[in-house]
Amino acid sequence: MFNVTEAMVNAWKKRNGPATKTDIAQVEAALAIKLPSDYVAFVSSYGFVEFGRDEPERRCLFSYVIDENGQRVTRQREISFLFSANKLAPRYRYMTTTDDPEDENRPAIPPGYLPVGSDAGHSAILLDIAANPGQVWFWPFNDDRWGLGDNVALGFVADNFEDFINSLRPSPL
Repeated sequence: MFNVTEAMVNAWKKRNGPATKTDIAQVEAALAIKLPSDYVAFVSSYGFVEFGRDEPERRCLFSYVIDENGQRVTRQREISFLFSANKLAPRYRYMTTTDDPEDENRPAIPPGYLPVGSDAGHSAILLDIAANPGQVWFWPFNDDRWGLGDNVALGFVADNFEDFINSLRPSPL
């Protein structure tokens, strides 16, 4: 069960409606995957929402653990929004494409991760759709191709989407 406040639900109602069965089916067909059930339950109930609009709490802050120079470090970030259904497949293809071997920026993320949300910048909330389906990860934006330069690590956020949503904390202004 998702631990969401009345203020969150009221803020989300202003954005857009819940995902339909057709929305979910189209994404799954376009990517030949099965979306994690708790993610589907969330977007089917609340939609592709904007976070941090639930005044006065602004619940959008999450923690992630990332490997930096051989050390496990905990960092914080704010989620801004979830990508709408019609942006999931194009965003996945854009971030994982290997079509142009000369493109120094692609792929941006490793295969097997679906970008489902973003912070206020270009970083992404990812769902594992391969090795550990449903786990939530954070990709800190980097201009390098995945595996090169500083673009070599994802930050672990939660074992599943429900835990991710339930772990969101108020963000200081």
